[in-house]
Amino acid sequence: MTMSKVLSVLIIFAALFTGVFIIFALLSRPLSKTAKTASSFVMNTQPQTTLFFEPAILRILPQDIGKLHTISIGIDTDQNRLSSIQLELQFNPLLFGQVAIQPATGSAVWSDQYKVLYSRVDQTTGRVSLLFETENLQGKGPIATFSFIPQSASGSSKIIFLDKTMVTAQGTDLSVLKNTVPLDITTY
Repeated sequence: MTMSKVLSVLIIFAALFTGVFIIFALLSRPLSKTAKTASSFVMNTQPQTTLFFEPAILRILPQDIGKLHTISIGIDTDQNRLSSIQLELQFNPLLFGQVAIQPATGSAVWSDQYKVLYSRVDQTTGRVSLLFETENLQGKGPIATFSFIPQSASGSSKIIFLDKTMVTAQGTDLSVLKNTVPLDITTY
């Protein structure tokens, strides 16, 4: 073998050896800072939020039929910091008239820093929708008021949160809603 052939083989061997080490170094390097931050942030956006009516049980006496009743819709975010809330409720339109919903005002959890994006009550189908965004909402307290006039003198019904109800936290588009508690209403 001539000297030039030996030199060529050594250069090829050195290039292959260097290439293998570069690939090994790239595959074995730790996750980037961005990837670590993203994965730890996802762990902080696990569903922890509960929506509920306050009170959860309402007894309406005969003398209160036809009178306006207002109930708070509350939230407990636990560790979630919320960016939006979509309330989707179902009620019996034959039992409740003049249904209305609006964001609560003056709540310690709320700070009145919200923007209503959509609000609708469909008295025919018994559907209520309220969508609003907020910044870093965290805590426990009222977020909306639900009002109605009972139309029936006796019976029971529930006002429930539908599966479309959604609560999102900072940094995720997935719902962080863990639980909902319906309103149980009995008229005598």
